[in-house]
This record gives sequence, C-alpha cells and structure tokens, in this order.
Amino acid sequence: GTYPMETRRDALVAASHLIKAVQQIGLDHPLTGRATVGHIVVTPNSPNVIPGHVEMMVEFRNPEVAVLDLMTTSLNQSLKELETKFGVEVVSKQELDSATIDFTPELIEIVEQAAVASGKTSKRMISGAGHDACQLSAVMPTTMIFIPCDKGISHAENEAITQEWAADGAQVLVETVLAFDSK
Repeated sequence: GTYPMETRRDALVAASHLIKAVQQIGLDHPLTGRATVGHIVVTPNSPNVIPGHVEMMVEFRNPEVAVLDLMTTSLNQSLKELETKFGVEVVSKQELDSATIDFTPELIEIVEQAAVASGKTSKRMISGAGHDACQLSAVMPTTMIFIPCDKGISHAENEAITQEWAADGAQVLVETVLAFDSK
C-alpha cells in the first residue's frame, strides 16, 4: 500500500474499468443484450496490498449469435486497451458457449391460446436462463410458461410469487396439455 500511485499496476483498478466496459457492451445492444460480471476474485485480497491478480467471469447473452460475436469482439478490444492503459497482463479464455434454442412454434401458439382460454394475457418472451426445457427440446416438443414474480425478480433467493399467480400458471398449463392432447 505504500507504493507510489503513479507507478502502480493495480489489477483491481484495471478490472473495475473492465466491469464498466462490460456494462457498456450490454447497453450497446438494447432490449436483448445482457452483459454480467458476477464472479470476481482478488488476490491477495488484503486491505493494504495492491491487488496483483484478479480473476473474473463475464457472461454475455443475446438470442442472435452474430450479436454475441460482436459483444465478444468488443470485450476483446477492451481487454487489449486495459493492457496498454494499466500495464497489466490479461489472459482470457472462453469457458462456455451455449447455442440459442428455439422452442416448438406449435406449442408456443397453443400456450398463447390456452392463456386466452383461461382469461389471461400472454406475451412472448426470450428467456436467457438455461432451464430444463432447453435440454428437453433436443428430444421432444418443448416450450415454457412463465408467471409474474414479485418486483420482477426471478432466479434469485428473494424470488416470490403469489398463490394466484401460481394457480393462473397451472391453469394455463392444464389448458395447454388438453389442447395439445386433442391435436
């Protein structure tokens, strides 16, 4: 911590600029772009020692492969700029590349009709989460039914729904199964 500010090569400062760049990459692709840094490890993680190493994970989501490629290109450019600007060494590797999954159009339509038959509204949504339905779609007709979540929070410990929302979703599911069975 006593090292002069002007000559430091602080990995955490560089990482903070990368986090900001990742956020901007997501914002540069409105509506469907998602960009997250949800994991970061700082070493030595001591309050009075300049961080010499930072490990972080970046995740991009978009239903269009071409847009994901653009987002990744932007990330790689940001990494090069960090090396130059902060005098740090950057090593990156891609851990996972998940293909976009298109659900069964016929089932999507049946769900929409089931919602109407149940007196509910429907809205087509893109889900960026890796649900079990993604795995099932490889072997059988598949779609998903979503219900509201309190404050729009889902896939988190503080996710909450009402009994009414659960019952509404179950009713749409029953109507969907019956309609699909009759076809």
